Amino acid sequence: MKTAPRLLTSAEIKMGLKSLNSWRYSTKWKVITVERKMKDFKSAVQAIQKIAKLAEKANHHPDIHLTRYKRLKILLTTHEAGGVTERDLRMARQINLIVYQ
Repeated sequence: MKTAPRLLTSAEIKMGLKSLNSWRYSTKWKVITVERKMKDFKSAVQAIQKIAKLAEKANHHPDIHLTRYKRLKILLTTHEAGGVTERDLRMARQINLIVYQ
């Protein structure tokens, strides 16, 4: 039987977010999240496609919201663990390479 990844403490999450542009931790929802205004609609959709490919490969799927035609909001949590794990921080670092290029 596979064990769930270890939940990070609030202190560990805050330390991990120090190197991640604009990512925040929501204690209420137990997620890390970032909002990014993209150049235009096309670049926002392309970013979503790249994140989707990355998520499929990692089998770790963020919630992605596209609003106001070019604003992305991305939320990460490890559902099986019930909150934020190292897996979420790794994925956030990879997502940053896409949305901050």
